[in-house]
Amino acid sequence: MDKLFCILIILSPLFQGLYFYHEAYFTGAILALCLIILLRQRSIRLDYSLTHGLIIVYGLLYVLSISYAVDKGMALMGVLKIVVCYLFYLLLMQLLVENQKYIYYKCIAYSACLLSAVGVLGFFIPDLGEMTIQNGRLGSLIQYPNTFGLYQLVGLILLYDVKPFKKGHFFGSTLLWVGLFLTYSRSLYIIAIIGCVILVFRERDKIKRVVASLGMGILISCGLMVYFDSISLLSRIQETSFSVSEWQTRLLYYKDSLAILKDFPFGSGSLGYYYVQRMYQTGSMYLVKYTHSYLIQVLMDIGVLGAVVVTILGVIVLVNQRLKFIEKLLLCLIIAHGCIDFDLQFPIIAFVILLIIGIRKDKIKQYKLGKMSLMLLFGIMCVYILMGISSYYHYTGHYHAALNIYPWNTEAKLKVLSTFNEHEYMEKEQWAESIVQLNPYTVDAYCVLRDHAYQKKNYKKAIEYSEQLIKINPLEMEHLEIYSDHLVGAIKHAFMVNDLKEGSIFLDKCLKIPYYIDKLRKERATQLNVHHRPNFTVTDKIKQNMMKAEKMMDEYFISMPIQ
Repeated sequence: MDKLFCILIILSPLFQGLYFYHEAYFTGAILALCLIILLRQRSIRLDYSLTHGLIIVYGLLYVLSISYAVDKGMALMGVLKIVVCYLFYLLLMQLLVENQKYIYYKCIAYSACLLSAVGVLGFFIPDLGEMTIQNGRLGSLIQYPNTFGLYQLVGLILLYDVKPFKKGHFFGSTLLWVGLFLTYSRSLYIIAIIGCVILVFRERDKIKRVVASLGMGILISCGLMVYFDSISLLSRIQETSFSVSEWQTRLLYYKDSLAILKDFPFGSGSLGYYYVQRMYQTGSMYLVKYTHSYLIQVLMDIGVLGAVVVTILGVIVLVNQRLKFIEKLLLCLIIAHGCIDFDLQFPIIAFVILLIIGIRKDKIKQYKLGKMSLMLLFGIMCVYILMGISSYYHYTGHYHAALNIYPWNTEAKLKVLSTFNEHEYMEKEQWAESIVQLNPYTVDAYCVLRDHAYQKKNYKKAIEYSEQLIKINPLEMEHLEIYSDHLVGAIKHAFMVNDLKEGSIFLDKCLKIPYYIDKLRKERATQLNVHHRPNFTVTDKIKQNMMKAEKMMDEYFISMPIQ
């Protein structure tokens, strides 16, 4: 079982860091199976330390969040992904013995070297490069350069700690520097240099291996950049400052998240932030799955209480006397990068943290498991297999098959919605209604309902859906233009049936659009240097519709008989 666990540590990063649901779920099934095999033969070992208790509380808060999540179906999928990490920790408790930690660290380092080697090969093999290189930046099989670079840094620090440091370790550390440099990640360059400076300042005997491998890594990286004509990407480094648009847009993520927290103090459940963010965003029309900051993401998922638990856990772990200096350094580097990116959405980074935290041998207690406990583990394994199959169908584009197994996957439902043609309006409307019942923040579903209501001349309903769209996605000017179109249609119909009261209400709504846009500009505009700035001016389309509405009102009064 120890060998299987080591293989799992080495191979799991190769499957996109287990970022996608199906990869995480199949890993969860393997972990559950390993626990069943182990616990059939002996009693279970549990760590009764405060650290383990806080980890359990953290997981339970995610479980509780399902009850009030923005999207309960997607929240459950997120919780299952978190449980995979706990199963990993539970298996670690059963396997970890004296000096075993060192072997696991070597597995991480070798895994990082393997990732880097595969990634570099992608520059020479075009078919492989399609998987390992994203916009000229190396992400290897993790396929996200920033998290790949962090994993390289973790492997690098662990490799420097190997004793004795042989030629193979020197070549490995050089390869890791090459992989890290080819990510072109500005934040990682800074964190890596700071980490290595702290390392050699504290442990002077490592200065030769650090300087030698760093120098060789720079030479090889520059050679590859020149050979593949990608040296221009280094211009990213010259742009490193707090005024760079990428960084300032992230500042908006953080700022807007605080506004979300006011309405969701207990969080919005896993992936809730993804659905509600457009209601609160300012200055930029962004759409991201995660906030690019782990602590803020915890606030978005499970609220203030969750953030408090994570903070206490971090403090306890960092002041823990059991951990070596290099382990605390690694945790600080991971936390530092996690503050500005979503690394913890990749379970392999959580695995690394759990391996570093380890277990308290003096707090271990053993319990004999009954058949019910083993049946529970078997049930968990079956759930992961079924959810893994469903998620894999979703990942490969077989959305109906995915929903046949798990019908509460909102993302799969939205994909099905996008496949209907214009003649299948009844089916499309039914799907949109089912999506809105699951999640009242889905823009695409409301667009379908709005357009279909207008086509059926149900103007009141069309305007209600339009106003809901404007509420959940206020910065999208296209929604306001369509809203004004529908108001014009509603005004025309009201006057045709001689309903002056309703026509006046719709006219008033149409004429107030410029005031709404001006109010939006005052509340949502920003001076930050950001991408995708919203348009806060009244468009020609809206102006034309306002003129049409006023003209219809004038014509209506002119046509009225004189009393």
